[in-house]
Amino acid sequence: MIVTKTKDITLFCTHFSEEFDLVQKLSGTVDVKAYYNTPVDFREAGLKYKSKSDIFHIDVPFAYSTDEAPPVTINGKCLGANHIFPFAVALLIPDHGKDYGDIGSLWQDAEGTK
Repeated sequence: MIVTKTKDITLFCTHFSEEFDLVQKLSGTVDVKAYYNTPVDFREAGLKYKSKSDIFHIDVPFAYSTDEAPPVTINGKCLGANHIFPFAVALLIPDHGKDYGDIGSLWQDAEGTK
């Protein structure tokens, strides 16, 4: 794992696959007094080709944000986070055979991916 900080951005770079590293960036990581409101904000996450040396450049972006909690999205639809619905109001994903009782359980797709 590589952890680096420049100004108020802290970056975490970890192994993801043989081709990619996972890069996650947070901002607001500054030294301040405990009574001062400085939330740590999620900035972006994605994959970087291992062959490239610039760890601040993301080649395959997952998410960009400027808020404390990255919103959960499926197929471009926001399902909830900090300043919107804090829960799934309605989510239709046909043919998966799961319901609310399955939340948090391990499942496997048709290709065997868990």
